[in-house]
Amino acid sequence: MGLVAFFSLTYLFPTFIKSSGGYLGISIFLFLLFTIGYSIIGAILGLYTNLGIVKAQYVLGYFNPLGIFQFGEYYVDKLIGAGLVSDASGVVILPLVVLSSVLWIAVPLILGYMRFRKVEI
Repeated sequence: MGLVAFFSLTYLFPTFIKSSGGYLGISIFLFLLFTIGYSIIGAILGLYTNLGIVKAQYVLGYFNPLGIFQFGEYYVDKLIGAGLVSDASGVVILPLVVLSSVLWIAVPLILGYMRFRKVEI
């Protein structure tokens, strides 16, 4: 589902960018930002706020199309009783996880489709 959300986001770009190289560059940049950058940003945020690193990374997961992987690991760890589940209590809320995932899929897809319909090919 995380890759579907990321694909939905990258589906939006060709409607605004005419260059295939630019589209590819932005897609790679966003993939690196969402996989590596958000972990670094979460660690920095966790150090300088009272949330803590684990909670800050889970909060940022709501704003990441690939965050569903992180939440999936959370629920599997919670099910088997392993990992840092207790450190993220109160931050991971199932309805927000579902809403975030659905919005990351639907909004870029709809915006891209609306833009595609307006552009003359």
